[in-house]
Amino acid sequence: MKKIYGILMLAMLAVCSVAFVSCGDDDDDNPLIGTWEREESVNVGNPYEDHGTDRWIFNSSGSGSHYRKVMGWNDSFSYTIIAVHNNSGVVRISYNYGSYDMTFSVMGKTLAFDGNTYTKK
Repeated sequence: MKKIYGILMLAMLAVCSVAFVSCGDDDDDNPLIGTWEREESVNVGNPYEDHGTDRWIFNSSGSGSHYRKVMGWNDSFSYTIIAVHNNSGVVRISYNYGSYDMTFSVMGKTLAFDGNTYTKK
């Protein structure tokens, strides 16, 4: 009887150790969350060139903002990830004036997005 009790206790211990393992943070599912920046230069008329920061901020709530110093604007947006696999996918960016589907790929602290490369800040 003691042997059966011991086996049952070991089985219960094994079940409990698996049952109480925590899952990761939900933010791990969305590789876009964070602030991404790149320096850009735009030819604003020969021979003039303007330099500045192009910044995308993706919040975990599905909102964000896009700031471009060179163009002199800052715009808010909402976003939905349409498809993601291995930190690559398609995201739908929705501004007040329209929506755009863009592909992205995240590798470490580098984001390839909208034809440009950004660094996580």
